[in-house]
Amino acid sequence: MTSAQPWHVLLLGAAGGLLAWLYSQTVGQPAALVWWQAIPAGVLLGAGASFVGVYLLANADVRDAKRCLALAMICGFAWKPVYEAGTALVKETAARQDLVKEVRQLSEASEVLSSELARTGPEQLPAKLREAEGLAVALEHASRTAERIDPEMAAELRLKQAETVGAAAAAAPELAPVSPMAIEGSRRGLLEARRHWSVDNRDQAKLRDVDLALKKLEAARPQ
Repeated sequence: MTSAQPWHVLLLGAAGGLLAWLYSQTVGQPAALVWWQAIPAGVLLGAGASFVGVYLLANADVRDAKRCLALAMICGFAWKPVYEAGTALVKETAARQDLVKEVRQLSEASEVLSSELARTGPEQLPAKLREAEGLAVALEHASRTAERIDPEMAAELRLKQAETVGAAAAAAPELAPVSPMAIEGSRRGLLEARRHWSVDNRDQAKLRDVDLALKKLEAARPQ
């Protein structure tokens, strides 16, 4: 055998599910079903878990047939945690997709609003500044959510938040000054983003953007 085929994986998973039933009988763990129901259920659950574990969770190298089939058997044996891990992975993937969509929308809104602030007249400026304040809050909340899923996205959102606050602060500080708390919150977020991108100097361009945003925020601080 040069590589493990899907039917090999399913077969070993089914064997693992059967072994799980035998194990429960050996150690005296009562089954929820009678034997003629428990055995087919364990076999089917074990086969499904082996497929999920080998191809989705572990993404195993099927060319290493012995290791792959051993993994299939243990996944079939421990089918319950395998299904739980697969469910968690699906939920995490869906959450990441939602986050990517939200990040794209907020980033575009930040860029548009920063551009509009620079050319907004005095009469419309207070409304635009309130819009910038609401967007900055949304960016901050999104960055906290992203921190648990993708630190890179979280750093991007913190940078966008600081750029939005900086653009608002520079628009007309005498007419409608930005809250010092908003400036300080954005500055802390920028420092977090800087720490993220400073690891191994992973992104010099982003570090320059952060430094520029920090300078703008410092200039906007109340004297």
